[in-house]
Amino acid sequence: MARCRSSWSTISVLLAVLAPGCSQGLGDPPDGGGGPGADGGGGGGDDIDPCGAPCTDPPPARCTSACESSAPTGAGTCDGTACQYPSEVEACPRGCDEANGRCRGDSEQIPECAMQACGTRTACGTECQAGSGCCASETYQKSSGYTYSGYQLCCDGSDPTTATSDCGSGHNHWATATAPNCGAAYEGPDNYGAPCVQLTCTRQVCM
Repeated sequence: MARCRSSWSTISVLLAVLAPGCSQGLGDPPDGGGGPGADGGGGGGDDIDPCGAPCTDPPPARCTSACESSAPTGAGTCDGTACQYPSEVEACPRGCDEANGRCRGDSEQIPECAMQACGTRTACGTECQAGSGCCASETYQKSSGYTYSGYQLCCDGSDPTTATSDCGSGHNHWATATAPNCGAAYEGPDNYGAPCVQLTCTRQVCM
């Protein structure tokens, strides 16, 4: 019996020594253990590009005003948030085309010149010339030929009259300008001919 009691006493002492370690959880890692996401762990967040991709896709050209275009001049750099591209602003004497953001070329029509008199200068500084859509004045003549007294002849449409002349025959005939863009031929007694009126008119030809 004395030997059994001695054995049980030894076992009790061992259990008392081991028990505190078990209450702390022998499987728990010690403080400062480096699990995923802990300080110094390998999360890899510092390796992510803040711009998401290399800055090799510049934006298209754009009109900064009716008379200026801005276009990128090369590859960009990441400023930590977004890609920034170098650009150059160019003056557009013929205006900036909103469809592509670039200056209009010499062969392109200028909308500001449409139906304007050739020689008119646009807001961007260029002069409306043939091929830009501008309109030039052109003169033409109309004649009634020999006709009856009081016959009236007019320029085409609303084209203005710049001159009215008598082209009649005989001894007593004349021509008179009448509103708005017409002329009339007359003859008096003993004319022994025929009245006639001729008009010089102007019209706008747009090119």
